[in-house]
Amino acid sequence: MRWLNNVSFKYKLTIPITVIILSFTFLIFQVSVVFSEQHKVNKVLNEQVQPVLDEMEDAYRDIYQVMTAGMGMALTLPDDKEMIEFHKFNFYDNAPKAAPRIASPHQLVDIGFLPEASRNQIIQLEDKYDVWQKRYEFIVTHPEQALDYYRDHEDIAEKDFEEIRGLIKVIRGEIIDAREKLIQEVAEHSEAAQTILLTGSGITIVVSLAIAFVMTRLVVNPLHQLTDSLKAISDGDGDLTARVPVMGQDETGQLATAYNTFVGKIQATLAKVVASSDLLQREAAYLSSLTANIVSSCHVQQHECLAVESAVSELSATSHAVSDHAAEAANATQAFNQQSGTMQLTLADSVAAMEQLSAEINESSLMMQELEKNVVDISSILEVIRGIADQTNLLALNAAIEAARAGDQGRGFAVVADEVRALASKTQNCTNEIHGMIETLKGTAERSVQVMRSNAKAGADTVARSQETNVALDVMNQSIVMISDMNTQVAAAAEQQTAVTGSLTENIHAIVMGCNDTLSHIESAQKVCDALAAQSTELDSLMGQFKV
Repeated sequence: MRWLNNVSFKYKLTIPITVIILSFTFLIFQVSVVFSEQHKVNKVLNEQVQPVLDEMEDAYRDIYQVMTAGMGMALTLPDDKEMIEFHKFNFYDNAPKAAPRIASPHQLVDIGFLPEASRNQIIQLEDKYDVWQKRYEFIVTHPEQALDYYRDHEDIAEKDFEEIRGLIKVIRGEIIDAREKLIQEVAEHSEAAQTILLTGSGITIVVSLAIAFVMTRLVVNPLHQLTDSLKAISDGDGDLTARVPVMGQDETGQLATAYNTFVGKIQATLAKVVASSDLLQREAAYLSSLTANIVSSCHVQQHECLAVESAVSELSATSHAVSDHAAEAANATQAFNQQSGTMQLTLADSVAAMEQLSAEINESSLMMQELEKNVVDISSILEVIRGIADQTNLLALNAAIEAARAGDQGRGFAVVADEVRALASKTQNCTNEIHGMIETLKGTAERSVQVMRSNAKAGADTVARSQETNVALDVMNQSIVMISDMNTQVAAAAEQQTAVTGSLTENIHAIVMGCNDTLSHIESAQKVCDALAAQSTELDSLMGQFKV
């Protein structure tokens, strides 16, 4: 079984699946063949055998009808034309049908359903029927001789009828026996197919389970072994000398081989890293001790320089701040003085504009009052027009009544009266609409007058407050001029002090910057040494986790 370990997973999975598929395909094919045969048999039984049995049954009934017609004709009087025609009709309606129905079993012999020996019985039946039918045909075609002929041939006809009936029973019996035999064969085939299906399915399931069990051992077990080996390495003490066992040349074997090669390369690399880490740690310790001594000396020099620089910087900063604040105060007072003058001019313009606006608002208020008065006048005029329209409407109505009383002579005047009344109604409607608009306009004019009055009062108050503000700005401008002169003098003195301390500050700052640069470089070197030593220690710790 070791050769299976060298087979690829693709074939380990493909071959069992193919076997299972072929097994189920064979079972399905066998069942399909049986069902196809059963379908063919059912088709023969339903489309050929059963119709022949039905034809034989109908033939038996037709023969009885023929015999009944012959016997009835023999018993009918020669002058009873109606009964003679009735029996003729029954005879010729059934006799021609019986012959092809009797011959219908030939097709079952043709398809092999009945043996060839049955054909002789069918032919014999046809011959017997032909002779028997001709005797009764003579009776039907010769009514005047029917009774005598029937008495003379009654025994022979009865014997032939019994033979015909016996042959029909024999042939139908053979057909029924063959049908039952065929049905039995179909049932046996179905049972055989069911047996094949159940047996084959059971065998296929058992084989599938066996294959699944074997393939599980061939596929899953090597994966479990590989996983256990990898876990032992990863969860253990970092032993890089350990290797995964190679169980074969399949995918798991190839994976184990590749993993062993990779671990071998890591082992060699880590061995070199361990040696380099020891040397690096010793050199980093020596360099760190040197930089520590240099840093200590630089710190002493730096503190002394910083003390001098701090004192001078504070003096220079104080002088510079006084100068800057004085200059900023002077600039601010000058700017505020300019803004105050501009504001004073703007305020004067605003006062003039407000006075003009107040006057215009007063004038607009007077105009709105005049408008309100005009609206009242228009409203009174509309009332007069509405009264005239009402009177016109009444006059037109009276005229129409008088015209109606006048009859045909006043018809034309009635038309004119109707037109006048229509115009009066339109005038009244328009007057109502205009009156509504005038009322709306009147209300708007009243509200506008009230708003104008309020605006005129607010404008007068604003003008008074603006004049008071203008006086306050004059007083504030005088104070700003005095402050600006004092700030100019303070700024000049601070500038002189700033120039003296600035030169001293630059010299001391240069010394301090030199000390800072030196200390910065040394501290950087110290940090690098410390980091290098820490990394070297960490690297040794990490390397200690592996066995190389």
